[in-house]
Amino acid sequence: MYHRVLPENICRTYPLQSLPMPVDVFDEQMKWLAKTCNVLPLHEALSAMRSGQDYDKPLVSITFDDGYEDNFHYAAPVLQRYGLRATFCITVNFLTEGHSMWFDRAADAWSRLEKQPKQYFADLFSSHDVSIQSWMKQLKNMNNTRRDMTIRNVEKAVQGHFSKERYAPMSLGHLSVLKDMGHEIASHSLSHPILTMLSDNELRYELQLSSEKLSELTGGDIYGFCFPNGTYNERVLGDVKKNDYIYALTTEEGANYTDSDQFQIKRIPVTMQRTMAPIHAIRLLNFRSEISRLRAAWRSLL
Repeated sequence: MYHRVLPENICRTYPLQSLPMPVDVFDEQMKWLAKTCNVLPLHEALSAMRSGQDYDKPLVSITFDDGYEDNFHYAAPVLQRYGLRATFCITVNFLTEGHSMWFDRAADAWSRLEKQPKQYFADLFSSHDVSIQSWMKQLKNMNNTRRDMTIRNVEKAVQGHFSKERYAPMSLGHLSVLKDMGHEIASHSLSHPILTMLSDNELRYELQLSSEKLSELTGGDIYGFCFPNGTYNERVLGDVKKNDYIYALTTEEGANYTDSDQFQIKRIPVTMQRTMAPIHAIRLLNFRSEISRLRAAWRSLL
């Protein structure tokens, strides 16, 4: 599971450190995957698993959430260099209407907020934790209206302005090129809401219209849905199945097998914190340890 691929100097100052991956590190990871694994877009990988086809190498899918511009400018050329195809999960209104992601606005504003007002806003949530992780967790537990109002209040308390260029989506042209290159396009909803907080009508709107619009934009079928923020429940799961999706992606960690639920597909987050180290040679070893689940086994023993 990836989100963004960017130059390292940008990654180092990025508010949400779990989202970006430096281009050169991503290149190393893809080069190793190309040599070591069978890499397929997710719909094709699932079909291969269902067919019982034997592989001499592990079967892997590479996924990107949201639809940032750097996916096209930085990630796609690396994938092409090694003959790899990925699955891009697109938040439709991010591309078509240029609506900035609420979590980008929230994290960007919090990173520019002074310590005293941070404590003030934290106190409103009865929290003494002023970390960006705590701030984002509080927002995820709010309904859309209260969340947006809270973000606006923080934005008013900081100097400077939110840079849309820093968090820009790919264009519709980029989306078409990715599709023509053999990459899979999946839905990540219309507006990236917390689906469990939506009414039945709002939920159906997010699920159905996002698929229809992406199909119209790409001229192809949309097989997969990716839960925004990884949040879902039985009601959401049932509606995803009713909307003709073939699979759904979670943010739950782990591997998938032939008997795994295709509407609760697990993933392995690939982040700077988990895969990078001061010594160049170690960061690839960290990556290999993460995707082999070796480090997950170590963490479970701690």
